[in-house]
Amino acid sequence: IAGVEALHFVYPDMNRVHWALVLVVLLSLIQRYGLGNLSRFMIWPVLAFYISNVIINLTGIFTILENGWHPPVIGDDVKAAGIEMAIPVILASVANGATLMTGVEVGYSSVNIPYHKGRAIRISMWILFGLVLCTYFMQLINFMGLGIVYNDHIPVPIAIAEHLGGHWLATGFGVITAIMLLLAAQTAQTDFPLEMLRAARSRFFPRGVGDMAWKKTRPAFLLGGHEGVYNPRATIILGILSAFILWFFPSSHAIEGMYGLAVVAAMNIDLTSYFLRQIRTRKISLLTIVALLAMHAMFWNITYNKFFEGAWFIVVLMLLYFIVFQISEAIYEIWEEKLKVVPLELGLWYPAFQNHPVNRKHIVLVSKFHPGVVHFLRNFVRSGQMPLVVHFRSDPGEEDPQEMPEWFLNVNVPPDTDTITAINQFIRDEKPERVHLIPLMVRGIGPILNLYFGNSIERLKYAISRHADLQVEYNRERIVLHSSDILLHILPFLPARWFRAQEKLHE
Repeated sequence: IAGVEALHFVYPDMNRVHWALVLVVLLSLIQRYGLGNLSRFMIWPVLAFYISNVIINLTGIFTILENGWHPPVIGDDVKAAGIEMAIPVILASVANGATLMTGVEVGYSSVNIPYHKGRAIRISMWILFGLVLCTYFMQLINFMGLGIVYNDHIPVPIAIAEHLGGHWLATGFGVITAIMLLLAAQTAQTDFPLEMLRAARSRFFPRGVGDMAWKKTRPAFLLGGHEGVYNPRATIILGILSAFILWFFPSSHAIEGMYGLAVVAAMNIDLTSYFLRQIRTRKISLLTIVALLAMHAMFWNITYNKFFEGAWFIVVLMLLYFIVFQISEAIYEIWEEKLKVVPLELGLWYPAFQNHPVNRKHIVLVSKFHPGVVHFLRNFVRSGQMPLVVHFRSDPGEEDPQEMPEWFLNVNVPPDTDTITAINQFIRDEKPERVHLIPLMVRGIGPILNLYFGNSIERLKYAISRHADLQVEYNRERIVLHSSDILLHILPFLPARWFRAQEKLHE
C-alpha cells in the first residue's frame, strides 16, 4: 500500500487496493523465479533512495533558513484545536512513525561494508540507522517549516519533494521510494517462509508446510534465475493473508499500526527477558531499564492510538498463531509418545548390527529408531552387510551421541536450510545406488494429518527419486491420533472420561 501511495504523481487516480494486490502477485512470482540478472542492479535504487532523500531534505532545510519559517497548510479543524490537543497529536504522530526504525534491515540486506563479519554488520547498521534518524528529523522540520499544503493521499516525503522541485521531482522520487518499499516487502516475503521453517523445526508449525515443502526455483524467461529454493505453500499462505489485510485495511496507517504493534511487542518481550536475566545474575544495567521503560511507553502509546485503526487485527493473528503452535506441539509430542522409539544409544550398539562391512551404496534415511527401522535393518544384515544409516538432525533439541558406529552418520541441517535440500545435497555428493525410506504411517483426525506427516513423505519421495533409486519400505507399524488426545494434551484439566466413549466409537 505504501509503495502504491508513493506513486501518487505517476497515476493519481489509481485504485490502491487493486494495484497493491498486483504487487503481491508480483512478489510471489519473484519468490518462485528470483530476480535473476536484475538482482545485481538492485543496489542502485537503494543508494539512489538514500542519496536523493538526504539531498531533498537538506535543500528543504536551506530553503527554510533562506526564506524563513512557514507553517504547513492544514485543515481548519486542526487549527481551531487548543494547545491542550498538542500532546495527543504528538503521541499519535509518534505512534504513526514507530515502525520507521525497524526498516533499517532492508537497507542492510542490499548494502554491505567489506569488513570483518560482526563488525561489518554493526558499522553498516549504525550508518543506516543514522541516515534514517537524520532524514526523519529533517522531514519533520521541513514539514513544519516549508509551508506545505497537507494532503492525506500523498506521503509527507513525496509532498516535500513536490513542494521543492515540482511534479517531476515528486514523480521520480516517488518511483524510487516505491522500489525501495517493494524491496522491503520482498525482505518480508523471504523472511516469512524462513520463520515458518524455524517454527516447524521447533514443532510449532506443520513440517509439511514449514520444512518439507521447499522446491528448487526455476529460471524466469529472459531474466535468468538464481540457484535456490522457495516454499510454495508458505508463499500462498502469505499471499492469502496479504490479500485479506489489503482488502479489509486498505490504508498504510492501519497496516503500519499492525506492524508497529507486532514489532514493539516482540522487542518488549526480548527486553523484559533480558532484564529478568540481569536481575537473576544481579548485574542490572541502567541502559536496559531506560530502554525497557521507553519500549513499554511506546507499546502502550501504539495500543492506545492505533488499536482500533487496525492494530487489533495483529492481536487476533497472534492468537491464531498461538492456537496453531499449541496444536502442532501437541500433535508431535503425542506422536513421539506413541512412537515406541528405541533409544538412540541402544539402536546404535544393537549387537546384531555390529561387525558387518558397511555398504555405502545403500543408504537408509531415518528420523527415529522406531520398530519399523529396526525390523528393516535386521532383515538387511542377513545379507552379511550393513547399509549406511543417515540421520539428518534438524531438531535443535536433539543431542548428538558421544560415540557412533561406522555404519551410522549424523548430518546437522543448518537452521536456514530446509531438510529436503540438505538430503538432496547429501545424495548428490554420495551418489548411492539405492535410498531406503521407512515411513511410519499415522492415521486419525482427518486431512489435517497430511500437513504434519503425509505431505512431508510425498515431497521427500519426489525429491529423492530425481537423484537416486528410491525404495519406500512400508511396515505394519501404525500410530492413531484422536482429536481428544490433542485436546487433553493442551487442556489437561479436562476430565478424560468425557472422551473415552468417543474414542471407542472411532475404534
